This record gives sequence, structure tokens and C-alpha cells, in this order.
Amino acid sequence: MVRYPEQTSFSERIMKFLRQLRPTFSFDQLTGEPQISFNYQQESDKATTLQHILEFLNNQPQQIVIALDEFQQVATYPEHMEALLRGTIQNLHNLGFIFSGSRQTLMTEMFFSPKRPFFSQTSTLTIDKIPEDKYAPFIRQLFENDGIKCNDDALNQILYWTQRHTFYTQSLCNYIYSLSPKTVDLDIVNHACARLLDLNETAYMQYRELLTAIQWQVLIAVAKEGEITQINSSSFLHKYGISGTTTARRTIQTLVDKELILALPTKKQTKYQIYDVFFMHWLAREY
Repeated sequence: MVRYPEQTSFSERIMKFLRQLRPTFSFDQLTGEPQISFNYQQESDKATTLQHILEFLNNQPQQIVIALDEFQQVATYPEHMEALLRGTIQNLHNLGFIFSGSRQTLMTEMFFSPKRPFFSQTSTLTIDKIPEDKYAPFIRQLFENDGIKCNDDALNQILYWTQRHTFYTQSLCNYIYSLSPKTVDLDIVNHACARLLDLNETAYMQYRELLTAIQWQVLIAVAKEGEITQINSSSFLHKYGISGTTTARRTIQTLVDKELILALPTKKQTKYQIYDVFFMHWLAREY
């Protein structure tokens, strides 16, 4: 175990520790963000390095919380990685962990399946959408900080069109800001919405080449409905020319597995909607 004088700062201790691991520093070619990687002579060295890093952090006088975003990526690593991480974490009493991820299906499997190492080992917190009465004043203030007025109709449309999903709300507001308007009104918001769909159109059309005809048909149907619960109802199937409840149910599940459709279970039923809000609007507009 490496020991440091008590007066040594945390940043100094961690830098000295990292140097012992012989890291390689580089920069991402697209974003320019700094990156750090480690070179291993053997595959087993990866597990040892992970354990050493976590044990080092656990032995610091400060209590540390480690947030692991997109944690579902661990599922793509060798099968023993989840078990190794779980076995290491359970012996660390000075570290807290936050596991977050955007792929709901995989995260649910990792933490709720009895066959997985993290089963029943965490507390679950679902982060809901930001309330409109909190979000609207926040957006208005950010525009006003740069001398841009944003009227109520524009704010309502921004939050309605993006469904208060933070990523899409930020993307739309950022595009509106790039237009350098003096006032954000409904016309400017609608123009920005249309342009964002146009800019993503090439990517959206690629989905069609990756899906079967029935999958594309169901995707359009869900997009045009905005949200659907009764996927087996005769009115829904007839309205969009989908033949058979079995076909509809199987196709919906395939699209959920592909994470093109999001399944949202409630106490009474499951709601289905398009995963990508912009893609949903594009499908509804084009078809």
C-alpha cells in the first residue's frame, strides 16, 4: 500500500498514484477533451488496476462518491466484469456509488434480474421530468441574461414539443439561441423545430433501411399517436393497417429491444412511445 504525508492534498495523492499505473494521456479527436488510458501486458492486469484504484480512493480521509454514467456499458464487457466490480465494491466502506444509464431495458436487467451480480444490492431512484413551472422560468432567465426576450407562447411550445426531456429541450434552446433573435416568439420556435428535423433527416432515413416493413409501419403508427397503450386494440390496428395482434405485439417488443420504442410501465398498463423525441416528430411530419 502506498502512503502519503497527511498534509499532502488529495489531488497530489491521486496524481502520484496514477503515475504508478503508467497512464497514457491523449485528447479526443472530435471533442478535444482529455482522455486517460492504461496499457496492460496481460488481460488480468485490468482487474488488478480497477481494484487498486478503488482501494486507493477508499483509503482517503474524504468520503468519495463515484458516479458511473451509462453504466449499462458494463454489460458489454467480459462476463466476469459485473461480478468482479460487485465483489470489489462490497468491501469498500468509504466510497459511495451512483449507477446511472439511459438504456432502461439493460439497466433493469442488470439490477432486477436474480441472475445478475447487482441484484437487490442498490436503491432505485427514477428521475422524473423537470416540472414546467420550474423549467419555464429557468429557460426565460437564461435567454434574458443575454438580452433576449422569450414570451409565454414560445416557452410553452418549447416544453410541449420537447416533452420536457432535458436533452431535447437544451438542443432546441441552443439552436434558437444560435439564431440570435431579439425576441423568441412562436414563429421562431416553430422554425427552429422544423430546421432541427431537417438537419437530422439523413440519419432518420437510415433507420428505415435497418428495419423490416412492418417494424417501420408500427414505428410510424406509434409516432403519429404520440403515445399508445392498447397496442392490440382493433381500432389502432385498423387505423394503421397492421395485420394481427400477435404481429403488433411481437413487433413492438422488437422495437423496444432495439430501443427505438420506450416502454413505460405504470400500475395499470404499459405506455409505448418513440424513444427519440425528435425522431417521433419527424415520423409524424413525414408520414
